[in-house]
Amino acid sequence: MKIIKQIICLLLSLCMLITIAYAADGNMDGGGGGMEDASKENFWNIGNEGVRVTVVDKNTNSPMLRSLDFTNINYTGKVFHGGGGNKINYKNGKKLSLKVSGYNPISVKSSIPQIISSNGSSNISAVKEYFCDENTIRYISEKIGFPYEQLINGDYVLMIEPIAYFTYAGQKFAFTATEAAMFDTMKNGLVRKVLGNLTHKNLPLAMFLEYDEIGFGSWTGSTNRFVNSSEIINYLGIGTVRFDDFSPNEDGDKPTISSYDYIYRVDTDVITAVTVSGGQSDPKNPTTVSFSIEGRTYNVSNVYYPEGDSQLVWVKWHTPRTPKNIVINVSVRGPGSPEKATINCKIEDLNQNPPPNPTADDRNDSFTQSSIPIRAERTSASWSVWKPKWHKHMVDNGYYKTHHWQDSKGNWHSKDV
Repeated sequence: MKIIKQIICLLLSLCMLITIAYAADGNMDGGGGGMEDASKENFWNIGNEGVRVTVVDKNTNSPMLRSLDFTNINYTGKVFHGGGGNKINYKNGKKLSLKVSGYNPISVKSSIPQIISSNGSSNISAVKEYFCDENTIRYISEKIGFPYEQLINGDYVLMIEPIAYFTYAGQKFAFTATEAAMFDTMKNGLVRKVLGNLTHKNLPLAMFLEYDEIGFGSWTGSTNRFVNSSEIINYLGIGTVRFDDFSPNEDGDKPTISSYDYIYRVDTDVITAVTVSGGQSDPKNPTTVSFSIEGRTYNVSNVYYPEGDSQLVWVKWHTPRTPKNIVINVSVRGPGSPEKATINCKIEDLNQNPPPNPTADDRNDSFTQSSIPIRAERTSASWSVWKPKWHKHMVDNGYYKTHHWQDSKGNWHSKDV
């Protein structure tokens, strides 16, 4: 009995280590509602759905390897499909090319929760939980052929696109929301005429971004009305799963930690700083630090510090109006080198995490007053700024050399003395 208990404890410990090895966060929401009357030639059945999954480099918004379709059902035979193109491919100019063979979606081990709704009751919480589950992530990485440890290192996201399996004009189709919209354009709106509640409402609104990511904007429009093909291609039928980095602590555990150097609010003036050191930087050999932020370069010139010391260099900039992740690249010209070559920033919207709204009738019968913590307060901070200055020195026959120096604005001066 004692041995059995030890085995159970060991298994529980292993499970705990596995589940906290990374943190997955789903950027997806959903809506929909209402279906038209079906006919023998044009119809869609609830549950006839799947997802297209693509690994995307979040720094370049580039798809990695191939996209794969996953589904709960066996959907084979003569099926028209787009050949595995993904939303980024189509955004970058890929045309919809219909194929009628070679469609082989992968059956999942555990059923995907219903994604496409016919009555407006979104099941997005269960969908998020499913695609953020470690077992699901491992299964997807195995099938796509992308190493799991690399997938969750913080440089990649999973792009999820819902797929609908439907019949149009008596033929079977497997399309993402983007492909269905492009196909409707090819058919001059005939698809929307007979299957509009699916192709232009329930399928595209089944999943959309809550905030901007991988080159696509968040959806702020209605979640229960018809949308047009342009809105679908630019915003809808997409969700993402991203991963936070982790590192073990002294006890060997792997807690979830943030991989961001700075977290800022949206639409705010902020200051980002680095420390520069190495050699000696002076007016004869100055250091310039450049910050590359959102396509704009900020240069900080005439950074001085003595040998064996360092200098703090900072830049003031304005954060975007929408939440996103930003990588700031730092480069140095001169003798110095930065403490960080890249800075990872997370731009957050506080409106997405509103504080509680207490009312006069709220009760907390278990409340007990606790002592006020005593913490040392720091109300100011200061640091030195080293500014080198040239000094005259005596030479033969009591004469001085010409005196040259550079002021703090970078202007050179000379004086015969």
